[in-house]
Amino acid sequence: MSIVRPGLLRKLYDDAQEEAIKGTNDTHTKCWAFWQILVAEAIGELNTYSVTSVPSFEASIQDTGITVERYDEDLHTLTTLLCVRCQPPDTSIEEIEQTVLDAARSHIQKDNLEWIWAMTTIGVSFRMWFIDKDALKLVPMHGMATEGDEPQYVDANSPEASIFYDAVRSIKAGLPLSMGHSVRS
Repeated sequence: MSIVRPGLLRKLYDDAQEEAIKGTNDTHTKCWAFWQILVAEAIGELNTYSVTSVPSFEASIQDTGITVERYDEDLHTLTTLLCVRCQPPDTSIEEIEQTVLDAARSHIQKDNLEWIWAMTTIGVSFRMWFIDKDALKLVPMHGMATEGDEPQYVDANSPEASIFYDAVRSIKAGLPLSMGHSVRS
């Protein structure tokens, strides 16, 4: 099922696709807007989750672009759950994946986490990842266990895009993956 619903998300997706086809400098901005709205909408629960973003052309490794944190009312703390790195279609997949892995490592160390999730996007295609503190490598939440593999990225408008919401449910439930196993292959 496509995760691009009618209305605002459809408009943002269409604008991003149109700019990518034209090859304009506005492609990144349009893709960024699409992912920012989609992640915030999917996470929801604004009293529990914080979705913050820094345009990736300004982001440091720690900022990664979009960050999802969970608020613990009892401890009055925020814990990072998801790092998202959004890049325009002409960026190296290896570079994007290394950047999000570096960000995940940083968050694991800073917050003393057992695991964290990550998402990389290229234009309007995405890939979801799991990173365990002991392995410190990208483990795909969908597709084959390969990195730098563009065919493993899923277009948000494709039927396979429903894996995005499967991953979000796992992230919100706080479920770690067994190393080497994905949510859906």
